[in-house]
Amino acid sequence: SIPQPKVILFAATSISSSSATIDCDYEDVAGIVEDGGIEYTDDIADPGTEVAGTPSSGHMTVAIASLSSSTVYFYRAFVEVGGEKIYSPWSSFTTA
Repeated sequence: SIPQPKVILFAATSISSSSATIDCDYEDVAGIVEDGGIEYTDDIADPGTEVAGTPSSGHMTVAIASLSSSTVYFYRAFVEVGGEKIYSPWSSFTTA
């Protein structure tokens, strides 16, 4: 069987009042990751907004813009294999 990729999420960086950057590493032993990105929301009970990333050689950086100031955002990274998304655990950051 082919080993499934594993998403390893790092902290949000470059956080301002309206934007943030998410750095993500992932393990892709079989080289099968097709796509990826992050999902973010200010209400973890509601579906998040997806922002596409460009996974390459086990790393992906995704910029988020148009955020509200002084707000807690929840985010998680994902990679896509065969049309299915594999997610990291949720994490959070607060805008300035």
